[in-house]
Amino acid sequence: METWFIALLSLCIIFLIRATFSSLTTTKTAVTLPPGPPHIPIITTLLWLRKSFSQLEPILKTLHAKHGPIITLRITSRPSIFIADHSIAHHALIQNSSVFSDRPKPFPTSIIMSCNQHTISSAFYGATWRTLRRNLASEMLHPSKIKSFSEVRKWVLDTLINRLKSASESESADSVTVIPHFKYAMFCLLVFMCFGERVNHEKINEIDRAQRSFLLSISKINILNFWPRVTRILLRKRWEEFLKLRKDQEDVLLPLIRARKQAKESGLNNLNTYVDTLLELELPEEKRKLNEDEMVSLCLEFLGAGTDTTSTALQWIMANLVKYPHVQERIVEEIREVPEGGDVDLSETSEFTVVMKNPLTVHISLRM
Repeated sequence: METWFIALLSLCIIFLIRATFSSLTTTKTAVTLPPGPPHIPIITTLLWLRKSFSQLEPILKTLHAKHGPIITLRITSRPSIFIADHSIAHHALIQNSSVFSDRPKPFPTSIIMSCNQHTISSAFYGATWRTLRRNLASEMLHPSKIKSFSEVRKWVLDTLINRLKSASESESADSVTVIPHFKYAMFCLLVFMCFGERVNHEKINEIDRAQRSFLLSISKINILNFWPRVTRILLRKRWEEFLKLRKDQEDVLLPLIRARKQAKESGLNNLNTYVDTLLELELPEEKRKLNEDEMVSLCLEFLGAGTDTTSTALQWIMANLVKYPHVQERIVEEIREVPEGGDVDLSETSEFTVVMKNPLTVHISLRM
């Protein structure tokens, strides 16, 4: 026991000395960075790892008040720059967009989850990123493609209405919490758009559980990126837990991907889904098709990016409709004027379009 303790202590001291000398040598040759709080190798990083993401905003406000609108934080070995002034942000991201168009080298856990940066949100700026982004925009998000899922949207809408009715009838309270029902409905729609199947309630929950288990573990996973060579030894069990989370995601999604591939090869699919587009996609730089692990990462990105964002926007819209009944009445009138089987008028003059597309604008204009 004493031998192990001495070995670990010696290892930590070696890394501390190495990090200290490394920081001293790099500060002499590196470009001058914006001001920020003092940084002590290892110790500062450990202190940051103890804080949650929700604590970052008040800390940044305090540091900006002390150091100015642009500051440097060394949360990890890589310095992070935070800007709190819109003119500086515009100068950096718009006027010098080419300088900031790429991404920094990812953390080890991000490499595993993105399958070596083969997702839109993780890929380096270049041919691979453009190919993945263009595929999503043209094959899934284009208005003509979205229209092909109209029947599925009706099914999801019926599911949402039935769930809301059941909740209102079963709950003793006078109100119904709508956000979980919005999330469930959006997840059902995205799962169908991704895999082309109306999966049952148990399967939906299984996919959602595999995805959310990882999101809830992010705070525990982040520490693994702090000197991975060391954490793989000292935090071996946590690495195993992280890899198991990834395997659980693969176990849930791979059968759906393989079933879609088999249906495509048999000529049974009559609707172009996201997995169908991924099966046909070729990476220009590597001159090959996507493998199964990469498709799992892209499917997870597709499901995760569309669920919470859309359901939160719907919650905001519903809150405004409850707060402003006269707007709700005008929208109901427009919906009633639509013939059975028709679509709501989506022109910019309709109340429905204004509220659905610009909920924040409506909120501000109604208050003024």
